[in-house]
This record gives sequence, C-alpha cells and structure tokens, in this order.
Amino acid sequence: MTISALPAAPSRSDAPDVFIAKADAFVAALATLVTEMNAALGVVNITEWVSGTTYAVGEVTWSPADFQGYRRKTAGAGTTDPSADSTNWQRTEISATSLQTQSATAFTTAGTAPAFTLTPSPAPTAYTSNLRFRVKFNAAGTTGSNTLNISGLGVKNLKQFDSAGAKVAAVVAANQLADVEYDGTDLVILDPLPPTVTSKLQPITASVAANALTLTLNPTALDFRADTLSSGAVNTRSVSAAISMVVSSGSSLGTVNATAARLAVLAIDNAGTVELAVVNMAGGTNLDETALISTTAEGGAGAADSASTIYSTTARANVPFRVVGFVDVTEATAGTWATAPSTIQGAGGQALAMAGLGYGQTWQAVTRNSGTTYYNTTGKPIVLHREFYGSGASVKSDVSINGGAVITFLYCVIPSGFAGAVGSIVIPPGASYVVTDTGGVSAVSSRELR
Repeated sequence: MTISALPAAPSRSDAPDVFIAKADAFVAALATLVTEMNAALGVVNITEWVSGTTYAVGEVTWSPADFQGYRRKTAGAGTTDPSADSTNWQRTEISATSLQTQSATAFTTAGTAPAFTLTPSPAPTAYTSNLRFRVKFNAAGTTGSNTLNISGLGVKNLKQFDSAGAKVAAVVAANQLADVEYDGTDLVILDPLPPTVTSKLQPITASVAANALTLTLNPTALDFRADTLSSGAVNTRSVSAAISMVVSSGSSLGTVNATAARLAVLAIDNAGTVELAVVNMAGGTNLDETALISTTAEGGAGAADSASTIYSTTARANVPFRVVGFVDVTEATAGTWATAPSTIQGAGGQALAMAGLGYGQTWQAVTRNSGTTYYNTTGKPIVLHREFYGSGASVKSDVSINGGAVITFLYCVIPSGFAGAVGSIVIPPGASYVVTDTGGVSAVSSRELR
C-alpha cells in the first residue's frame, strides 16, 4: 500500500501569503494521511480469518489453523481455512516451520509412468533455471524415457548424473524422494546414480504361464566386449529395471518331449540397450563370449523350434553378449511350457565355471543298446566309453550325435578267430546320441563319465 507524500510544509522564512497557502495545504493533507495510515496499520495488524466473511482481493488475514498470514487472491467468501485453500489465498510469509516441512516445495507426482506430472502450490508461471522442488514419485518409472510436467508448463525429460558425471536418463523408483531442479534444458534429479558394480551372481528368474516361458534379468550391471572384434574396449551397461523375453507356447527351442533340456539365458548389448536372448545348449552354439552373435526373432508359436538358433524378441545382428545364467526344463510336450524349471541359475562365481567335463562326475556303468536314442541331460559334457568283442570279420561301433554324421569310434578287423576293441567319445550337453553296433558284435560293456 502506498502512502501519499505530504505537500511542502510552511516555513517562517516564507512570505505571509506563501506561508498561509502552504499551511492550508499541509493541514488539509493530514486527513488523507490519517486514512492511509489506518489502512496500512490494518495490513500490518492483520485480523483472524472468519469463516463466511467476504474478503476483497488483496485483503490480508491470518489462519487460526497454522497462524500464518494469507492474502486474498479472488474476491468473495468461503468456509475453507486459507491454509487449505490455495485457490483463493496466498501465504504472505515463510515461517521456520514452513522451511522445515518444505510445505511450499515438497510435492508428490501424479500421472502414469513414464509421463509424470507435478502440481505445486503456488504454481510457477514458467520454467526458469534453478527452479527446484522436493519430489516424491508416485510410481516406478520406465527405463530411459521418464518425463515430468510441472503445472502444465510443458513436458521435460527427467535426467540424472551418473558416477562419471554424465547426464543420463533418470532412474525412478516408486515412492522415491528426490530433489529435482531445472537446468535450463531438463529437469535433473540431483541425487547421482551410484557407481556401477558388476554383480557376482546374475539375478535371473524364469516362470511359466499360459504354456509360455518367461525369462527375466533383474536389475544389474554387465561388462560387454566391444562390438568390433579388433577392439579390446569394455562397455559397462546398467540394467536399471527388469527386462524379459517370452518363449511362446508352441515354440520348442529344439527341446524333446519329456526330456530334460538346459537353456542358456543371454544378455545382448544392442547399441547400449541390454536385451535378453535364449538358446538350447544342446545345439552346440559357441557361448564363450569372445565372438559376436546374431539372433532370430522368437516370432510366436512354432517360430522358434531350433536347438542351434539363438532367439530374442527382436532379431539382432553382430552384437556382443554375456551368458547370464541357465534354466533346466523338462516339458511333457516340447513347446508347451507348463512345468516350471527345475533349476534357475544365474551366472557368476563357479556356477558355470565348474560345469565342465570332469567336474563333479564319476564313471558309471550304463546300458546303451544299439539303435536306441539317448540324451545327455546332465548339463555337462559326458564321455561314452564302450568295450566289445565279436567273431565277425569286421566289427565296429558308430555313433550319431544330434542326428548328425555317423562317427566310427570303435573298429576292429578280425582275420580269424575272436577279438575285441575299446573306444571313447565325448557327448555334448543336451545332445541326443545313437550307438549302432555292426559286424557280429557279441558282447558290449558301456560306461559313462557323467
């Protein structure tokens, strides 16, 4: 409120007529001064708000609820205390209590991820650098695409600084508390991301529902080789939210009815975005992580039936990969994913390193009849050892692995009389194998290192 300036006061040095004119004007202005001073004192000595009283725009009162002063924004009366009526009242000062509770700066978002909204009171009129709020997020965000719209001023990307100081897409968790500041371009969560730590044991899950198999890699961090084989650079990728892929009902991945299979779960680096892939280990695919792989789109029911093909949700070409674990499954009908995996194992430590030939294996006597199909369901390579004798002119034992070319691993030419032979062969994990004896074999003994 403005108080009008008083006219010039009369002076004893003024001429009589001038003195009289100044005195009259000065005395006449005192009435206006009294009115304006009383009005000013009414603002300073504000009165308690009274429910139902009509207030003019700009009129000030204090709330009996929090004892803070409020100025009327719209003319009218109401029954809602000013402290709870931000539409009609504006707080006139900030108290120590307000600072401590951040009542003017702390608000909870609304909206559905990744498009969050914030409605602070009072509402800012524009985005300006250093505009800052204490924000509680009402829901978990979406990887790499979260935004925030404050008071309808427009959508801004939510960013965050990583441990190296780079501004990256923000990670948002449900009920997360964060200081968010506008930097002139983005709304930045000021709490930095922690340093990336590669997990010692990768957190994978697997489940079956509606005859489909879902494979999931939970939040972690992974180091990938470069996508150029001539480079030894390492790319560290953060998986900030769980990622999954689905093997559709009807897609068998080359598994066999009622026969145990081991499926390798892979993470692929698609230009910085981590995605999942899967392959049946019975297919003999090289998974030593030294090469780049290409995947085939899973494609839906019946489109992913090869044991030697790596499948992902979307086909990718020449990408780095990591083996993040495996699952062991046995389904009554291949491609009908109705029975939950018997083993779910994340990679790390000795989980896969000790799965090689000779670890945890012993020689065991087995029956391997000629012409019968058998499967290596141990999850490791095994060694088949056979001893036989016969009386034919030429006796031999052949094996076909995964329906491939016949390999002769026992052979003996007997000019006359009676002779025998011994031989061994490695059977890869998950592989089928058929032994065929010919040439007058009369006795066979089989053992396997398994």
